Amino acid sequence: MTAMQGRRPLDFCGTSFCKIEFINSFHWRVASFQSNLRKFGIQKTGFDQGNRILQKQIMIVEDEVIVAMDMREHLQKLGYSVPVMATSGEEALLNLEETTPDVILMDIKLEGEIDGIETAALIKKRFSIPVIFLTSYGDDKTIERASRTEPFGYLSKPLKDMSELRAAIEIALYKHGREEELLRISKLESLGILAGGIAHDFNNLLYVILGNIELIKEKAPGAEEVREFISEAQNACLSARELTRQLITFSSGGRPLRKQGEINRLIYETAAAFESGSNIKVEFDPANDLRLVEFDRDQMAHVIRNILINAAEAAVGPGRVVIRTRNIDGDPDKKANPYGAGLENRIEITVTDSGKGISEKDLPRIFDPYFSTKQRRGGRGMGLGLATAYSIIKKHGGEIKVKSEKGAGASVRIYLPAYDPGPSAAVSGKAEGVFGEPQAGTGSNAGTKKILVMDDEPDVRKLLARMLKRLGYDAALSENGEEAIRMFQAERSSGEPFDAVILDLTVKNGMGGRDAIKILKEIDPHVKGIVTSGYSSDPVMSDYGRYGFCSSISKPCSLKDFELTLAEVVG
Repeated sequence: MTAMQGRRPLDFCGTSFCKIEFINSFHWRVASFQSNLRKFGIQKTGFDQGNRILQKQIMIVEDEVIVAMDMREHLQKLGYSVPVMATSGEEALLNLEETTPDVILMDIKLEGEIDGIETAALIKKRFSIPVIFLTSYGDDKTIERASRTEPFGYLSKPLKDMSELRAAIEIALYKHGREEELLRISKLESLGILAGGIAHDFNNLLYVILGNIELIKEKAPGAEEVREFISEAQNACLSARELTRQLITFSSGGRPLRKQGEINRLIYETAAAFESGSNIKVEFDPANDLRLVEFDRDQMAHVIRNILINAAEAAVGPGRVVIRTRNIDGDPDKKANPYGAGLENRIEITVTDSGKGISEKDLPRIFDPYFSTKQRRGGRGMGLGLATAYSIIKKHGGEIKVKSEKGAGASVRIYLPAYDPGPSAAVSGKAEGVFGEPQAGTGSNAGTKKILVMDDEPDVRKLLARMLKRLGYDAALSENGEEAIRMFQAERSSGEPFDAVILDLTVKNGMGGRDAIKILKEIDPHVKGIVTSGYSSDPVMSDYGRYGFCSSISKPCSLKDFELTLAEVVG
């Protein structure tokens, strides 16, 4: 059968046209599609690119040209863009391979091999675009068929009230946005279940490897080559730790450990540390009166670092990033982004880069887990960076949004609810490109203080003993809660109590840290307990004070973090 066979005449606005079968020649369909665009007075190229970005784009699929052109005129008056109109389901599907409208207005009765209902079913299967049906048919059979495609609305022809058209489009946009949000959350929670199942055992192993590498590095001979090998092994472990933490962040049970404070200092220190080893220059423009927020320091540093990593990888040559903070009252973007409505007294963190930007096609998917436009190598390009950032910000009660245009960089905006409308002490002044080195920790004056360690993994116990010895502490080891309680009580009775206890949260064969600390506090209400776990999203880790602990340590942690935690708890 040739491309011209199998066609049937269609009276279209007084002119005889021919429609092809859906499986006929691809090239003939392209020609037919372009011809119909020209008859609608639309050229495929030459659209105002600014309008494509700023306006919501509506695709009209209607085989009555007068109706379609009248509808386009009304939509444009309402502030929408109508870049393309199609006369059949076949043409609509062909067009969707190249452009992505925000909403499709679809006539139920279309001439051709597939009608509007069948076209909507294919769109639902292959694309994620809301469809509103246009119909002058109200019989039960048609409505029942149409309802199976789960449309976002129905409009009766002829359209008389344009406010009804606008309402239908805005409702469809809102409902679609909420569905996308719920789908994204579902994906994150599914990954969290998987991550939680392996995190504890994997992090125990990683803890032993990383901890011993750090100890070896300190005692390594002066040969530069040996230290280089050790540093590469250490960096690989840190990358593995970062990947595991990103997976754990997805867990639906994980909650951030939020403390009231100002966030300017954290942003400054995170950006300074990142800039020193990257190809980008960072400028920081903080609000000096920035409101206080409640945030998890580690998680929020992770968000800033991941955004900067994306900026560095998108840079063409030496890149430039500008970070700004400011206070926000109400929702300045409420019309375009209804999901943040009602968040009063917030702060805004904006990270703007000068990189390659994100294409219009990829922009809706950037927060999806495992979506990445980068080549995967060495744990990079895994598509978890922005997905992790999204999950963290959501758990902080905030919003994260990205605006970008291909070739024109990207701007990431983070909104966090303010803890208090009053000002906080902030980092004064601006960082002009180069940051100073972040301040080192103060360390600890361990002296002869004694620490009781409880962990059911022999290798972890051995590592903790070595780390404590390196930091100047005396360590006593136990493998479960029962043994730890006996040792704690014995030392206290002898007049030489432990200065702190480090308790593993989960013990395979015996009492874990959650139950052990309760009994230890009955023995000594002032006991200083630190909970540790490879599953950092457990609520005990994020809300340790509620369970009787003074602090928490997530496995694996660096020797420096271990030292700082001990110094904070033991003093």
